[in-house]
Amino acid sequence: MKKLVLSLFFIITGLNYPQLQFSSIIQLDNNYAASLTIDSCGNFYFATTRNLFISTDGGVNWIKSFSLPDSLQSQFIEVITVGKRNEIYLGTGNRGEIFRSLDTGKTWKIILSADLTGGYVEDIVVDSVGTIYAATVRNILILPDHDSIWQSRFNGFSSIVNTTWSLFISKNGTLFAGTEAGLYRSINSGMDWSMVYDYHRADFVCFTEANNGTLYMGGTDRGYGLYSSLDDGLTWKRFGIFFDFWKRGITTSSDGKVFLVSKNLYSTTIDNDSLFIKHNINLGRDFPVIHPNGYLYLTYSGSLLKSTERVDIDRQIHLPPPGINYTFLLEQNYPNPFNSKTKIKYSVPSGAVVSFTTVLNAYDVLGNKVATLVNENKPAGDYEVEFDTKNLSSGIYFYQLRIGEFFETKKMILLK
Repeated sequence: MKKLVLSLFFIITGLNYPQLQFSSIIQLDNNYAASLTIDSCGNFYFATTRNLFISTDGGVNWIKSFSLPDSLQSQFIEVITVGKRNEIYLGTGNRGEIFRSLDTGKTWKIILSADLTGGYVEDIVVDSVGTIYAATVRNILILPDHDSIWQSRFNGFSSIVNTTWSLFISKNGTLFAGTEAGLYRSINSGMDWSMVYDYHRADFVCFTEANNGTLYMGGTDRGYGLYSSLDDGLTWKRFGIFFDFWKRGITTSSDGKVFLVSKNLYSTTIDNDSLFIKHNINLGRDFPVIHPNGYLYLTYSGSLLKSTERVDIDRQIHLPPPGINYTFLLEQNYPNPFNSKTKIKYSVPSGAVVSFTTVLNAYDVLGNKVATLVNENKPAGDYEVEFDTKNLSSGIYFYQLRIGEFFETKKMILLK
């Protein structure tokens, strides 16, 4: 078992570290905030306990995208997650369902029913290849990309674990589960787990990762405090004593400052992560995020607050205007299975990312590249390419679209 290191920390409100000021953007709802997130193109997703609102113009205009039906008064929205292809996942409590939208919230489909969850979906994360991980009351459920059957994975979990509060995937692909019994870590997509911090009733509920790879974690109950890890979660150091975190209550700026909500807003300084600035704004279980425009946004009950000055001057992302295609998309080839020839459709979004080269390759089951179908800069739009396999034998093949940091892989079957 890894040893936990405790460090000193200080909270200040001095003149050398001015406090952040906020202005209210809009009162969206009379219900409490449930989740706030931003996708790779800067679109806002703000969920209250009953409704989901989406903004594609930096919070100026909002559309109500989802509402729980009046017939389910006891059900509430627990979490919102956006996948690598900007698909939206919505998890509920007191019924335990997951809804998914592939068209920016226009239509929704239930992909996980209540009979598998025990009544609550506590958290949802999606990895780089599209695998979905859901934390529920009973266990952790996993849905591989393009599969329809959820798998239960908790090998290595303690028998006292009844609830997993939160999930997190680091940039290295390591999966973390914050449970009521402690913190678990998996390096093989949840097939096996090892406990890296053991403390009964240590509810680790929020995680984030800085650009330099430092991981941060907030814990409550007997595991209260703010923790950091420099080795991808193998060991952790507690350096801040805070008592009341909520899910996704931490975020980081490009220059390494940590912003956290614990009944108030706190931030570290650039040169000392053990020195915390207390910003006098009374909060509950609310959520901080930094938009690509560099401003810090906070939920406040059913409202959204925006900092009056930028907290992240290093974020230089130019967003596309409203009404333009924001979504990466790689469709299933058609026909599939196929004989000799098949067609593949894909979409390139607008924005700064179009400066990246669009690459579409095909591979055999051993990972050998058998064809390059696209390798050029593509303007925004929808495309279709034909794959002629006259020189290939029957079998299973894969095709992968890569644009900048985005990539997606799908399987196809050749039958001759």
